[in-house]
Amino acid sequence: MSKTTIAEALSRTPGQTPAPVDVTEGVYDFIVSNYRTDVVGEDEKVKVTIFAKPVEVVDSDETTQEDLENVNNVRLEHFHTPKALGNAGAIISAASFLALVLNMSRSEIEELQYDQLYEMALGQRFRGAVTVEVSNKGNEYVTFTRVFAAD
Repeated sequence: MSKTTIAEALSRTPGQTPAPVDVTEGVYDFIVSNYRTDVVGEDEKVKVTIFAKPVEVVDSDETTQEDLENVNNVRLEHFHTPKALGNAGAIISAASFLALVLNMSRSEIEELQYDQLYEMALGQRFRGAVTVEVSNKGNEYVTFTRVFAAD
């Protein structure tokens, strides 16, 4: 990846800016780049959205390493309700995800607060398998199907 100076970035026109794209189905190494908390729904459930930047192609028929410079982050969402936190669900629970990316055991993270753990996870690497799905409105989106430790 080439580094762009501030002067170079600001001297471009919108037409010279590459449009972001989504990764295609495959396996990638990701870096936790950001997270956001929201309160959603009538019952005001807390939802944490983790944004993960793909940094290495492990296995993909379509996306190349060069494509990763302009790809969108992939989101992983966790609801923070007692039932959701205790259930790994289809992918991975918040506690299991944080233990995995922080390379800590569940017992090691049990005494730490979630806000601390999410902050500690920023910049950490993990591996994930993703697929492209279609929403009820016909929009395509990328979602994780499996999350595991990076090599």
